[in-house]
Amino acid sequence: MLMINTYANLGGNSSVLAYEILPTSIRVQFKSGKWYNYSFSKAGRTHVDNMKELAENGVGLCSYIQRNAKYLYVNLLSPKMGRISMLPSFLL
Repeated sequence: MLMINTYANLGGNSSVLAYEILPTSIRVQFKSGKWYNYSFSKAGRTHVDNMKELAENGVGLCSYIQRNAKYLYVNLLSPKMGRISMLPSFLL
């Protein structure tokens, strides 16, 4: 069973609120309320595995995403949209 986990934010200044680890991806929720899905197919296994480890450690996830995977998400769910968007990130 998949679980949504609260991000520990040990650094105290992250905009990440929560995450969900899936077999081939990680979903990350930011303070905006939006959920971003980073997958092996789009971000690459190395980035996704690194993000999973940082999420579980509770520190460095937002910085890592900003530096390495900012636009490498597959889709996002926005509370305002109420649905998952499959548009390329540059159109969102």
